[in-house]
Amino acid sequence: MLIYGTLVHTPTRGELTILENTLLVTDTKGDIIAVASNVDETELIPTIEAMGQHHQLKDGDIIKMSSTQFLLPGFVDTHIHAPQIAYAGTGTDVPLMDWLKKYAYPAEKRFADVSWAKQVYPKLVDRLLRNGTTTALYFATIHLEASMILAETAFTQGQRAFVGKAVITPRFLPSCSSALLARLGILAREKNLPIQSHISESLDEIRFVATLYGEDRSDTCLFDQFGLLTPKTVLAHGVHLSSQDTAILIERQAGIAVCPLSNAYFANGIYPLQAHKEVKTGLGTDIAGGYSPSMLNAIRHLAVASRHLCAKHGNDPSLIVDWVTGLHLATMGGATCLGLENRVGSFEVGKQFDALLIDLNVDLSPIDLFDETEGWADKVEKFINLGDDRNILTVWVGGRRVAHAY
Repeated sequence: MLIYGTLVHTPTRGELTILENTLLVTDTKGDIIAVASNVDETELIPTIEAMGQHHQLKDGDIIKMSSTQFLLPGFVDTHIHAPQIAYAGTGTDVPLMDWLKKYAYPAEKRFADVSWAKQVYPKLVDRLLRNGTTTALYFATIHLEASMILAETAFTQGQRAFVGKAVITPRFLPSCSSALLARLGILAREKNLPIQSHISESLDEIRFVATLYGEDRSDTCLFDQFGLLTPKTVLAHGVHLSSQDTAILIERQAGIAVCPLSNAYFANGIYPLQAHKEVKTGLGTDIAGGYSPSMLNAIRHLAVASRHLCAKHGNDPSLIVDWVTGLHLATMGGATCLGLENRVGSFEVGKQFDALLIDLNVDLSPIDLFDETEGWADKVEKFINLGDDRNILTVWVGGRRVAHAY
């Protein structure tokens, strides 16, 4: 594949990298084999020939982006409850522990019915792909057949996915006995498996854990005690982590999936991202605790929440999270949490081509462009803050086109 135009990514947290007049080349396996910037359009053919890729010219035209189009890396959702998509957008009326009993558990029980899983999961994966989520870390249910359907659906539709059953998934501490946690820690170590769970999510969850294990032992200490904090661990929320907790997470190289939208409803607080910047961090939609399947909305709510945190702490500007940092968490940060930092998350030679073709000038676009001199940074910021799936023309995973415009 040969693609020419503007590429945008954030390999380094807080830094936006814009590559204009860039030729990106992939091989038949979907690997990026060349990235050449500042190539004048008149020099495209000679550049391609110099790369030894002239044979690709026979397979089709070069994809040339317009002045309103650019490439972004695919989004990585590090926390999403697959079975909860059916009631996403509802159930925002009660605290977390009540919400689980009223909405989550009844919805998840339905996946004992395989036909229900076959109805729900294809819609879920399609919705995520059209919103640009090329990689997802899924909570599934206890039902093996339904979980297999989720895995098969992601594979068939071309999404990278980590699915509970192949990922060690103690839901959260209140639902797990000490014996179970100990056995899961042993299994994770013996099989070298990824681990996902929830940690220090809300005040009612913390109170519940205290009744089970005592007030002197935090979620972090308990997970660590049972061998469940590893470089392959991703823990959602972490709103109420202490400095001692974060020190342990950093030492164990475990990751946090920040879920700003669901945190607003259930967490009784805001994750202090900048204060915990040494912790490995990704971003999650947390369907259906978070009502939106869009990682763009996750980025926006992350930035807005940080503004509230800033105001709460005497207008301390060091607590503010900008959209560039949010974009990093939604791409490279998430990839790092999942151990995929050498495979996806940015446009670098040797990585797989997981990408979104963005167009700001589509029919019924939510974005207006008024001045031809608008710089690329402004255009990208407009997409992050105003764009939606209408602006995502094409989605590739591993070089394979898995979604395209309606």
